[in-house]
Amino acid sequence: MQAFLTELGQLSETLGLVVAAVDPRSGAWADLPTLITMSGSQNGWQDIDRLHLRVYGPEDYLRRLRQYVASEGGFSSIPEPAAVPTVGSVELDLKARMDTAGVTQTELAEHLGKKRPYVTAVLNGKRPWPRGDLLERCEAFVASRERESGGN
Repeated sequence: MQAFLTELGQLSETLGLVVAAVDPRSGAWADLPTLITMSGSQNGWQDIDRLHLRVYGPEDYLRRLRQYVASEGGFSSIPEPAAVPTVGSVELDLKARMDTAGVTQTELAEHLGKKRPYVTAVLNGKRPWPRGDLLERCEAFVASRERESGGN
């Protein structure tokens, strides 16, 4: 535990992270140096075991992480990840509803008369929704399966 916390401290300096833990019973907080000290004490495990570890990072922590991995790995850079559906996005909502209703991407693609890789790319936000009624047809198909399965 002490080695983990020490390494986490080194990483937190590199990435600008704030590491702390909270005791859910008392609401008391402990900073990283206190956690490291606790982990080295005889009864430290008992104290640390009930704490909830929290790691907070600045908005640019992913950029910092890519820079760190690139420099440590000997790469010139680590590219930005591809677009990923965000919370509240149409794609993420539709995928969650598909999951609940038991609709696979293959079934959806067959219903739409499209190839599965295309449907997957649209659902993952890697391709834009085409003009027309494709989204509405997806929604209607998933809704019908939700009704059949007793879902939403």
